[in-house]
Amino acid sequence: MRSLMGAVFTVGVLVGVAGTGIAATVRGSAIFPDVPAGSFYDAAIGQMYSLGIIKGYDNGKFGPDDAVTRGQLAVMLQRFRDELTDGGTVEVRSSSSSRQSISSSSSSSSSSSSSVGVIPPQGTFRFTAATYATAESSAVQIFVVRTGGAKGTVTVDYTTVNGTAVSGTDFTAKSGTLSFANNETSKSFSLTMINNPLAQGNKSFTVALSNVTNGGTLSNPSTTTVTIQDNQSANSSSAGSNGSVSSSSSSNPAGVFNLSALAYMINEKSGPLTVTVLREEGTTGTVTVAYGTSNGTATSGSDYTSVSGTLTFNAGETSKTISIPVNYNASITGNKSFNIIIGSPTGGASLGTVASSPVTLFDNESAESGSGTVKFVKATYNVSKSSGYIDIPVQRAGAAAGTVTVNYSTTPLTASAGVDYTNTSGTLTFAPGESSKKVRIPIIKTSSASSGKTFALDLSNVTGPAVMGSITSTSITIDN
Repeated sequence: MRSLMGAVFTVGVLVGVAGTGIAATVRGSAIFPDVPAGSFYDAAIGQMYSLGIIKGYDNGKFGPDDAVTRGQLAVMLQRFRDELTDGGTVEVRSSSSSRQSISSSSSSSSSSSSSVGVIPPQGTFRFTAATYATAESSAVQIFVVRTGGAKGTVTVDYTTVNGTAVSGTDFTAKSGTLSFANNETSKSFSLTMINNPLAQGNKSFTVALSNVTNGGTLSNPSTTTVTIQDNQSANSSSAGSNGSVSSSSSSNPAGVFNLSALAYMINEKSGPLTVTVLREEGTTGTVTVAYGTSNGTATSGSDYTSVSGTLTFNAGETSKTISIPVNYNASITGNKSFNIIIGSPTGGASLGTVASSPVTLFDNESAESGSGTVKFVKATYNVSKSSGYIDIPVQRAGAAAGTVTVNYSTTPLTASAGVDYTNTSGTLTFAPGESSKKVRIPIIKTSSASSGKTFALDLSNVTGPAVMGSITSTSITIDN
């Protein structure tokens, strides 16, 4: 097996790193299955991968414990030196031989296998991985990064393309536009897989980027392949390339682990933060799940204290808590964030869709933390009938002190409850520190309704120290 740094130089692309900053939004464990979630190098691997500095092996793994030779280290350091001293574009060449050469774009060299060009200040756009793997009846998060520059607002389109997997039968087709604001370097979108009851083997489709605006360009990989692992061909759980484990059935008697909220917020003066890990769907047997934190704009040691460990759930237990110390900073430094992550379930348990959530540290000197407002993120949503459900996020914006509840309920418009969707109502409870929750609404796959039917989801009756926000009703359109 090649050493780790040998795998670094296998891609023939141009990578510019000067002045881009580091986007701490993609973790190594979300890309490579052998990078432990929450490990001390998890965020660093993700950051360097997002910038195109390092790559994994051809088999999709990273090899975090592999040796690095002195020669490989010297080449790596040379790349950083040239970029820092010359401010030039770093040119990474690949050839059919095993030798690779690296130089600043200001160097006078030539190679028939090289790609030569200038990265615009608006940046280049690409996927973070050339392949993903996921199970039927699951969702996969696809990441797009902007490297080499981050000037101005730039948009890029994405769309799914049928392969052996066919939209409507194996996955839900999706297309859209990602908008990167000035200095924004990472975006993502979710794709939904459809359960196929027949044993037909693994299938795949592709996702392509196109139509970059305002001076941005595409770089490799601009297409990524998503492999859907057939539940009927393999009855065991399997690890996807996003680091999560998807159960092969819709209900797991050993349990499915999720964080209690999509996002958390805490006043830097009010720590520690308590995060709840939920065991849902089943409670059979003793199971464990690992947890950890990774830096974002907040840094462990100065802004918060990193934590890691393993939670043990005995038979019948449904929740455990993690305490994360928060450090008070008397300076006005603005809000900062880090991530809380769970992974590596044992005992037959699996991970759910909320295995990682951001934590915002509210700057006490910028404004005193209140209780926030409760609202929807958007006023409209679309969902494919074949997806089976839609998750609507509810946000507690501004701050997250105290316990707050809000009622929710669906209302038919042109869509009919019981025919096109399942009538849904209940109460969301935001514990202290929780700033985003979700409402799941089942969509009836057998509906014969024409595309474009709509229904509403409404919020009401906020209790506790909070008020209603600006978007208290959202409409959901069901597409075929």
